Amino acid sequence: MNVKKKSQNNVFTGIEDLSSDDEEIDDTDKDKDYTSTVLECNESLEDFSLDLDLFLNDENILNGDITDNPPNISDFNFEKAGCSPEKYKPTCFREVHGSGNKNIYKMCPIQIFDMIMGNIMYQKIVFESSLYAEQHNISLNTNIEELKAFLGLLIYMGYHELPGIRLYWSINDPNFYCDRVAQVMPVQQFLKLLRCIHLNGNS
Repeated sequence: MNVKKKSQNNVFTGIEDLSSDDEEIDDTDKDKDYTSTVLECNESLEDFSLDLDLFLNDENILNGDITDNPPNISDFNFEKAGCSPEKYKPTCFREVHGSGNKNIYKMCPIQIFDMIMGNIMYQKIVFESSLYAEQHNISLNTNIEELKAFLGLLIYMGYHELPGIRLYWSINDPNFYCDRVAQVMPVQQFLKLLRCIHLNGNS
C-alpha cells in the first residue's frame, strides 16, 4: 500500500512542476494561415464562372465583332493563277540512243528477247542448271529450246496468276486448268527446271 501512494505522489508532483505560462503554449492564431485545396478549387471555379458570365454577356463577342476594324471584302483584289505548264526548249541529242540494230522495229517480241539474251546466255544457263541437277542426282536433260519454253511460261504465269503452280495442269478442275501451259511441257519437268535453274556455279 505504501508503494502505490508513493508512486501516485510522484505523478502529482511531476504535474505540478509543469509550467502554466501562456507564452510557452503554442498559439494557433500566430501560425501561418492554412487554406484547404478544396477551397482554392472552389474559389478558382467562382472566378471562372464570373469570366464566363462576362463573356456570354458581351454583345461584341456574341455578334462576332471581335476585332475593332473588320476587313472589307471589297478591298481584296483576287487574281486567277495560271496553270499552264512550263515550256522547255527543244534539245538535240547528239549521242546514239536505243538499239544499234536498225531492223529492231521490224522484229517480233520473241526475236527482240532472243537478241537481248543471246545464244551464249542460253547455253550458260543450260550448262549451269544441268550441272546443279547432276550434283543433286536429278535427271534434268534440258536444252536451249526447252529453256526458252520455260522462260515463256514464267512470263505467262506472271499475268495469268493462279493460287498454285500445279493448278495450271489440273485437268480435273476446269476452273484452273490452262491449256496454254499444260501443252508446253509436263508439270514434273517444269518443277525440275524451277528447282534446278542456275545462272552461275556454286563453287
